[in-house]
Amino acid sequence: MRTRRPRNGLPGSGKSTPARALGRELGWPVLSKDAIKETLADTLDRPGGVGEAEWSTALGRAAAESLWTLPATAGRGAVLESPWPAGAAPCAPGPLRRGRTMAGMGGGRATAGSRARVLARYRKRGGNFRACGIVQGSAMICGVKRLWLYTVIATIGMTGVAHAAEVPGVDVSNWTGEIDWAAVASGGGKFAFVHATEGTDYRSPSFEAQFSGAASAGLVRGAYHFAQPHESDGTAQADHFLRNGGNWMSDGQTLPGVLDLEDNPYKDTNGKNNCYDLSAADMVTWIKDFTKKYRAATGRHAIIYTTTSWWQTCTGNTTTFKSNPLWLARWGSEVGELPKGWKKHTFWQSAEKGTLAGGQNVFNGSESQLKSLANPPAEVRVGGRAVSRKSYTVTISNTGPHPVKDVKLTGRTFGGQRVVKAPGCTFSGTAVNCRIGELPLGRKKTFTITTRPSRSKGTVGLNVTVGSVKLVLKAR
Repeated sequence: MRTRRPRNGLPGSGKSTPARALGRELGWPVLSKDAIKETLADTLDRPGGVGEAEWSTALGRAAAESLWTLPATAGRGAVLESPWPAGAAPCAPGPLRRGRTMAGMGGGRATAGSRARVLARYRKRGGNFRACGIVQGSAMICGVKRLWLYTVIATIGMTGVAHAAEVPGVDVSNWTGEIDWAAVASGGGKFAFVHATEGTDYRSPSFEAQFSGAASAGLVRGAYHFAQPHESDGTAQADHFLRNGGNWMSDGQTLPGVLDLEDNPYKDTNGKNNCYDLSAADMVTWIKDFTKKYRAATGRHAIIYTTTSWWQTCTGNTTTFKSNPLWLARWGSEVGELPKGWKKHTFWQSAEKGTLAGGQNVFNGSESQLKSLANPPAEVRVGGRAVSRKSYTVTISNTGPHPVKDVKLTGRTFGGQRVVKAPGCTFSGTAVNCRIGELPLGRKKTFTITTRPSRSKGTVGLNVTVGSVKLVLKAR
């Protein structure tokens, strides 16, 4: 019989961010971005909401950890600057992957002059972050630009203590039994994780009923796989998961699949230790194999469920999986220390048994962000290089979960050269235009553009535009 062993999350201390330090120095409680935007909309009498930060300096006792601006209209090539470390998440609009905002903080008093000095000091922070833009509807284009802005906004008439947005949910398995999903929904539950598979030979007999029942009640739901790393490699177990309920669907109600990694519950029968007798290096390889297979099949990064203590012991506290959302298991009233590599958690299991059904969980964000995690935009990556003074390549890759249609590339040479060859494209003089009718999930298309320089020396190159991404390819 398969069952899930209790999670042994250990307490620890969270880490401070520059915005936390700012909040403490100003003595401000901190609100979520959504709460601040709603308040600004009400204060400024904007029924449609506010699209950009609007500053107030005289009144207010609230700050946001960070703020970024959404494009006003999708499909116009607007640039979106998202506070995600490069490589830490797939290209996505800010609200899709936004981390936990700070809980309300008290603090000492600060004079107007000292607040102004602190604001000036913290208004900009340097960093290495990903810039994304909109291309054709909801498709995203990721370029190479890196930018980070820590913005603090003061809002008018804000009083009291603010709390971080958290959305309640459950996790269930065959051992949970029959579930009244309508009661879960009416009790405030917004999402559910359902046990689907384990190892390479087990599928929960309750999975179909639980998975479809959660959806029928209006919950966002996802499947999880209980890892048995000693039984087979990660790829084989990912295959088993994908064939038996773990495959992601673009229906707006399905979360990315979960890889459940925790202490070996079968030590008495399989004789393995809590790390399944794998070394830290071998465990990291196993997880890579699983997550790589899942990403290739679905275009999504699998969620990783674990405890901080297990991760430290069995993976050596690796930072390899920053792109995978973290579902942290720690029973208690505080999240505590996170595994190294993650700056925030996406889900938190705080109790083995909750008030709704199964385990007690919260999503670290707003309900709209939860829905965005289930229904992300398309994602396209663009890269190019100057092979020589006469040859340039541009590669467009679909790295997201949806097929992408009607992607257009425009280019223009500089430095005194003409386009003489571009298979699959049209060209005339210094201009070249290429189009991809449809780019399926996981596929890429490379265009090779050949030119004829008018001189043998000096800088030449090609300016390329794909949606909101602009590349400058130079050669000497």
